[in-house]
Amino acid sequence: MSDGRARARTYSSLTRSLKLLPTDLLAVPPRACSSTTGNAYDNDLKEFNTIRRIADIWQWGNALLWPGLLGNIGPTCAAVGKGSFFRSADMNATTNYSAIYNGAPGDFCNDDRLQDGEGYGIVANEGATPPLVADVVDRFNQMDWTDGLRILQVRAASTSATLCATDTIGGTCYPEPDGVGYVEDTAPFGYNATHPEQPLSYPFRWRSAEEMGSAKMWSASPSSFRGYSGAGYVSFVIPFFSEVFLRDERGTPSQVTDFQRYRVLRGDGRKPNFFCVRLSWDSHHVHQLCDPNDPSRQNRTTGIVRAAIVEFWNDLKRAHYVDARTRMVELLVPLTSNHLGVKSTARLMLEITSTGAVLPSYDTLTRVSRQSQMDDTDFWRKIGLAFTCFFCLMELLELLGLEDGDHFCHLAALLATDCRGLGL
Repeated sequence: MSDGRARARTYSSLTRSLKLLPTDLLAVPPRACSSTTGNAYDNDLKEFNTIRRIADIWQWGNALLWPGLLGNIGPTCAAVGKGSFFRSADMNATTNYSAIYNGAPGDFCNDDRLQDGEGYGIVANEGATPPLVADVVDRFNQMDWTDGLRILQVRAASTSATLCATDTIGGTCYPEPDGVGYVEDTAPFGYNATHPEQPLSYPFRWRSAEEMGSAKMWSASPSSFRGYSGAGYVSFVIPFFSEVFLRDERGTPSQVTDFQRYRVLRGDGRKPNFFCVRLSWDSHHVHQLCDPNDPSRQNRTTGIVRAAIVEFWNDLKRAHYVDARTRMVELLVPLTSNHLGVKSTARLMLEITSTGAVLPSYDTLTRVSRQSQMDDTDFWRKIGLAFTCFFCLMELLELLGLEDGDHFCHLAALLATDCRGLGL
C-alpha cells in the first residue's frame, strides 16, 4: 500500500470512528429545529430561519420547537399555551388539577397523543390515543433531551443618549453589544400579566457565567458573528422519568424533592414509571410535577407534562421576556440518539438588533458515545499522530539537505506554487 493510500485509509478510519457515516446525519432529527432550512416566504413564519420579529419567536416555539421535542406532532389544540392551569412562575400558586381533569369539555386540551388520529391540517389527529409511559420512553430514546433545555438571554441596560452619542426620543438608548455606550443589563425584570399594576413576584434574574459554568458563546449569523460572555438571564426545562410518583411541588431547590434520587438515567437499570418535568423560571426557584397516569385508560399519560412546558413557554411571552432591550436569546439543548450512541449539543440563537430585527442562527456539536467507537477513535488518533510525526521527520531530513534556493522552491511546491512562475 502506497504512503498516500495508507494516510487516506488512516484518516478515513479516524473519521468513521468519530461519526456514524452516513447515519450520523439522522442521529439528531431536524424536527427540534423544525426545520432550520425553511421557506423564506413561509406564510405562517414558523420556520426557524424565517423568524424576523419577536412575535415569530413565540409562534415558532408553539408550532415547531415543543411539538418537535415532545412527540413530533401537533399542536392540535385551539388555544396553545393557554394560561392559568400550572402558573409555574408563581411559587405561591397551585396547579389547577380540578380544571384539568374535571373542567368543561375543551377547557383543557391534551396535545400529547400518539399519531393514530384522524384529520389533517389545523384540526388534526382527532380521537388519537394518549401514549403510555413506555411510548414516551421510545420517543426519548430516539431523541433524548432529558439533560434539559436552557433558555438564556442577554440584555442591554438603559443608557442615556448622550453616552450613546446619538439623539433619541425620551433620551434613552439601548445600543448594540459592541456599540458606543453599551452596558449589559443585570437588574431583575419582568411584566406581571395578571396584575399589571404590581411588579412581578418572581422576576427574571441575571446569572454570571461562573455561576452557570457557561462558556463564551458566539453568534453563527453572518450578519453578526458577535461574541457573548455566557452570562445572562436563564430559565430551564428539564424533562425526566421517575421510578416513583413525585407530587407537585414549588420553591427553592432545597424545598423541593431532589429528583436525582428517583430519576431514571440511561443505562442505570431503573424502571421509568412516570413522566415528569422540572421547570425553573428564574434559576432560583423550581416547579416540579409528574404525570399521574390515567388508571381508567390503562395508565396512559394525561398530557400535563407537555401542557406545563408549553404554558411555561407562553408565560415567558406574557411576562415580556423578550423586548426592546433583548440582544440575544439562546436555546441550548443537549440531544442524544440512544439507539445510535450519538450525542449532540444544539444551540439555537436569536439576536435582536437595536432596530428590532431578529437574526436567527444555530450550530451543533456532535460526538459518539459508544465505548467501542471511542476506543476506535483513540486507536486511529494515535495511528494518525504516528504517521504525522513520521512524515514530518522525513520532510525535516529532506529540508536539511537542501540549499537555500532549493529550500524555498520545495516549500513553494508543497503549497502547489510553481517556482518557475516566480522566476526562480
